[in-house]
Amino acid sequence: MYAVIGDDYTPPCGQSVPNANIDVVLVGDSHAAHLFPGLVELLPKKNIGYYTLGAIPPFDDGAEMKRIIDYIAQDPFIRTVIVNAYWSSYDVSERELLETLQKFRQNGKQVFVTDDIPFFLFPAYECKYPINPKWAKHRCT
Repeated sequence: MYAVIGDDYTPPCGQSVPNANIDVVLVGDSHAAHLFPGLVELLPKKNIGYYTLGAIPPFDDGAEMKRIIDYIAQDPFIRTVIVNAYWSSYDVSERELLETLQKFRQNGKQVFVTDDIPFFLFPAYECKYPINPKWAKHRCT
């Protein structure tokens, strides 16, 4: 599902209840969308939405992400905002992130910042399906 923000801009987005006001929204790069299915399952009485842009961190960059942030901040129905990204791939300053969070907070939103998808320096499946039990024990604990 895609939604128009502003004149004719449609970022990648979706929601758990089509054509309804969003209660909780995820915002960030493409990694933010990984939380969507779990939140939908955890909060079945809420309309969960997401707005994501690939390889763009969730702060006011003066372009596409700014449009999304402004839209979310001004939407009176969105009460909770969850900010997520592939944090280690960006050089996001504390000031930049705080400006985004403050924009949401100043508009009455409850805001959460979450960590990224777990990253392993080895294939994570080896923890569950070890090729060599000695390696799995050592590498996964």
